[in-house]
Amino acid sequence: MNFYCLFFKLKFLALVAVVFLCCSGCVTPQNMAADSPPVEDPAAVRSEKDVVAEAYRLYTAASLALSERDFGKASSFLSRAVELDPSSAHLCVSLARVYRQSGDMEAALAQGLECARLHVESPEVYVFLGDLHATGGDDETAAEHYSEALRLGSLEDQRLRLMLANLSAKQGRYREALENLEIILEKNPDHPVAEYFRGRIHLQLKEYPEAEASLLAAIESSGNIGPVLFDLGTLYQITGRTEEAVEIFESLLTLRPDDTAALERIITLYVDLGKHELAEQYIKRLKEVTEKGELQRQVIGLVYLKQGRYDRAIEELEAVVKEEPDDSKSRHYLATAYQQAGDTDRAISHFNRVPEDSVYYFNSRVHIALIYNDLEQRDQAVTVLQQLREAGETRSELYLILSTLFEQQEKYDDAEAVVHEGLV
Repeated sequence: MNFYCLFFKLKFLALVAVVFLCCSGCVTPQNMAADSPPVEDPAAVRSEKDVVAEAYRLYTAASLALSERDFGKASSFLSRAVELDPSSAHLCVSLARVYRQSGDMEAALAQGLECARLHVESPEVYVFLGDLHATGGDDETAAEHYSEALRLGSLEDQRLRLMLANLSAKQGRYREALENLEIILEKNPDHPVAEYFRGRIHLQLKEYPEAEASLLAAIESSGNIGPVLFDLGTLYQITGRTEEAVEIFESLLTLRPDDTAALERIITLYVDLGKHELAEQYIKRLKEVTEKGELQRQVIGLVYLKQGRYDRAIEELEAVVKEEPDDSKSRHYLATAYQQAGDTDRAISHFNRVPEDSVYYFNSRVHIALIYNDLEQRDQAVTVLQQLREAGETRSELYLILSTLFEQQEKYDDAEAVVHEGLV
């Protein structure tokens, strides 16, 4: 009896429990879900947390593809990386760099501009665009981008200022270039490249004491670097410090025995000093490191011309002109060698082939006139000089030579008129 009573009591309690769970006010699975914190989708959690890691895994894969020069794979990996992490300016620019390395400058520029649109505050973007335009020769646009990168606080401050200085100097804005170099040297007084560049600009401006100080400072901070020594030797040569120039070029040739530009300079210097045996030693060395007809051997022809060895001068300069038919300097001095050797027909032929836009054009025309005068063909001589006059040439020597020719023809009124015109 007690057993049955216990059984019915338990059954009754179970029934009550069922009724309680099913009543309208009870907790159902629906309102249970509403009252409990949401359970995150494990796949969604993984995707959100790993997206950046996946983007940079693709970046690494692109780097490996680049090391194998597989630009297609590299751009494919980076395109996917940019899609995964569009907030990364670095990934965006990296894709543009791949296009540039592959030679697709149009795609590189398009991607770079897209990066600038998406990441307006990223200096890295403007550095890339500056480099791209500088490579393409658009100096003005390159300078604008470099300046913007500096404004945004680029970590490449010194390189960008060097680039800006270079662009300014190329456009003849030397003071502006110097300003950027001064900023670099204020922060880093031992910056050899900035010091060297400053020396070159002062040399260009003919500010020789300042140029010498900067070039010597560059040597002190970095040692005997070839280009610095070359410019210092050039400075000494320009300012008439010939012995010092020789010493510098000797030092340079100790470092770089086959430096043809230095060989050309030291040959000229020894000829100027009258030390022809030493000049001949370096001529021999220059011949050893160059082929006949190379432009670097022009100096040999000029030395032979200066020494009156016209046949040797003609031999060297003919070879150069054959290989470099547009080099007006070689052409002019070849014609001069023929003139001195008495071959007037060949001299006139080569003088006539010096183009009008050459710095040697005026002297070539004057030489032709003088040849005609020596041949007593004064009317032709006058015609050549009158053509220069009609073209707007106003150099005083033109009027003096023309006046002399008129006097030789006893055309005194014309001679006087020409002299008067030249003095006005």
